[in-house]
Amino acid sequence: MTTTTQLALTHLVEGQTSAELTLNDSINKLDAVIHLSVKDRDLTAPPGSPTEGDRYLVKATGTGDWASQDGNVAVYLTGWSFLTPKEGWTIWVDDEDVSLRYTGSAWQHLRTVQDSVTASV
Repeated sequence: MTTTTQLALTHLVEGQTSAELTLNDSINKLDAVIHLSVKDRDLTAPPGSPTEGDRYLVKATGTGDWASQDGNVAVYLTGWSFLTPKEGWTIWVDDEDVSLRYTGSAWQHLRTVQDSVTASV
């Protein structure tokens, strides 16, 4: 199956069985990133009782369902789904009241990114 270039949303194909599952998965991923915010970025393991739609930024050395998902956005949609960030993504961290930007290799405080751009101009 083919996917979109930015969010890896699966394309529907003619005659696809259970096409609503593919479409609903894509809608859920879009909903998770349109206004991208996460509850926390300091957890290495999933919380015990997540609520549908909860999002977290997986801290390095993720464990359990979050193993091998370091730096990705974990979204709870009747189970954990993960979004791999693209360079330039901006995210709000609810419990810290800070914005982060993904540089292509790491999440940095938005202020740090702005300072480095200003210094290089």
